[in-house]
Amino acid sequence: MSEGDENQADETYSLTTVKSLNGAVDQLVNFFGMQPCERSDRVPEDKTAHTLLLAGQYKDGVECLIKTRIVFDGAVNMKISARSLDPGLNELLVSFHLILIVGFFI
Repeated sequence: MSEGDENQADETYSLTTVKSLNGAVDQLVNFFGMQPCERSDRVPEDKTAHTLLLAGQYKDGVECLIKTRIVFDGAVNMKISARSLDPGLNELLVSFHLILIVGFFI
């Protein structure tokens, strides 16, 4: 994949119903159905921030990467970045889950 803003989309969310970093990581891995990279699905104990890296393929074999920076400070806040060669897919991945996440995380 080449570098450039057109190949990445970002969004930030606050999840008030998720009560831990581990809970957020588990739900995000299950939700996106992608493979964690570099054992990023394992959250070290006593951490208040974590980066989850996911990789997989979407429709028509388009390779996708998702990077989620998660911070816990009484609530879970996260920034999700989606990266692929399809700008429309990137936007879909970061915004589509907003629609589903409301029901998914409640």
